[in-house]
Formats: sequence, structure tokens, C-alpha cells
Amino acid sequence: LRTSALKSPAVSVAVDVAQAVDAALFLFDARLKKLNVTVNRNFGPKSKIAWCDQNRLQQVLVNLIGNAIDAMADEPVRCLSFSADPASSGQLALAVCDSGFGFTEEALEHLFEPFFTTKQPGEGLGLGLTISRDILRDFGGDLLAGPAPGGGARFVILLPAVPAAAA
Repeated sequence: LRTSALKSPAVSVAVDVAQAVDAALFLFDARLKKLNVTVNRNFGPKSKIAWCDQNRLQQVLVNLIGNAIDAMADEPVRCLSFSADPASSGQLALAVCDSGFGFTEEALEHLFEPFFTTKQPGEGLGLGLTISRDILRDFGGDLLAGPAPGGGARFVILLPAVPAAAA
């Protein structure tokens, strides 16, 4: 599975991260409505542009959104939030936060290990986060995880800034 997900090299271009989020959310529109999930897109009036492979970024977002929906399914309040801000490293930090059950400290230590999952047996392979992190690292990004403010999970997608030559 990992090999098939990384078949061809990533081709980086200038990508509007808000549009990438919208494209990924579109795929989950029916599930989000059925579960009555509130989606907050906290993007300012100016586009946040990153240097990455748009299709691969959307793959990562689809994985994170799907995981978030699963984590929130039994919660009384279901909220999914997105924001993008400059990181101190010069990269763009795209945060994905949910109001799900979050994860334990032990789970957090193993989150990116292949075949580790917090889902019930038969509900997940434990490869999504590992593959997502590898996809991002392939074009100079990264994936970080931690607790969301107020509970739930927070994933931060670090994306390279657009090089001066390309701007």
C-alpha cells in the first residue's frame, strides 16, 4: 500500500491551501451533513499559498478529514476546523482540528508507526497517517500531531513556502 501511494515523484507547484481543503471537504459533504458536523474554515481574506503537490496534499487532507469524522461520530459536539498560518520555520502551517475523542499520550507516541491504529479491529489498517507523513515529507513538508485546544485532535501539515524564483 505504501509503495502504491508513492508511485510517482511529487511535482510541486504554487497551491492555494484553502482550495485544497475545499476539494477534500467536498468528498465528505454527505457524511459531514449526516453527522451534523460544523466546519470552520479560518482562512483570512488573502490566499495562503504553499509549494507542494496539490493532489498529494488533497490525499493527506482526505485521510485527516476521514479520521476526524470517525473520531467525532459518537461525540455530542462535532466540529472540524481548518486554519493556515506562517510557521516560525518559514513554512506554512495548515492545522486540522476536530472535537473527537483525541488520543492518549501512549497513542501519540506511536501515531505515525505503520499498522498502529486507535480504531477498533477491522476498522483501520494503521497506514493512513504513516503514508500521509511520507507524502508530505516527499515534497519538503511534514505532519505533526497533538491535542486540540478544548479536546480532540490537532494535526499540523507543514508545507514549504513558494520559492522566490517561482513567485
